[in-house]
Amino acid sequence: MNVFLLLFLLVAIPSEINSQKISNSIMQEGIKASYNFEFVKAEKIFQNIINENPEHPAGYYFISQIYLWKFLGGNDKGDQGIFNKYADLAIEKSEILIDKKEKAEYYFYLGSAHKSKAMAQIYEGEFYNAYSNVKDAINNLNECLELNPNYYDAYLGLGIFNYTLSYIPSFYRFVMGIFGISSDKEK
Repeated sequence: MNVFLLLFLLVAIPSEINSQKISNSIMQEGIKASYNFEFVKAEKIFQNIINENPEHPAGYYFISQIYLWKFLGGNDKGDQGIFNKYADLAIEKSEILIDKKEKAEYYFYLGSAHKSKAMAQIYEGEFYNAYSNVKDAINNLNECLELNPNYYDAYLGLGIFNYTLSYIPSFYRFVMGIFGISSDKEK
């Protein structure tokens, strides 16, 4: 009887769960390579994650981060274009998965991709354009934490916003306050 129960569970578990199983060690290897500025190695790892899990936002998000760093470091419009492409794909994949099943992880990637887009827009001085991405990032990271209060990476994203937004010019902070976005450097 236990064999039948096991077979039933294996068949009944949606394939989405199995496809979402991205090896944490592989992900960490890619992140470590990114942090060591081994961008070619990191991109190859994240591209493999995309190839194995094309519907999951993680690979797209982490490739977007590589190109965000390149863009912020070198102001290359080509890097900015690649960043936007992968950030948009991470947003799209996250939204599709959220529509199927609300899960903290999907809100994390959605909020984080919006956070990155906002950072790039703020870097370019596009404060008004960054507004909707800031708002989406904050809302989605907060939703992530509502679903899983122990998802600590979401706290980091919100902390980055609180700290960074506390340094933007006061006029823009005032405008953002009108639209319900505030910052607290101490948070």
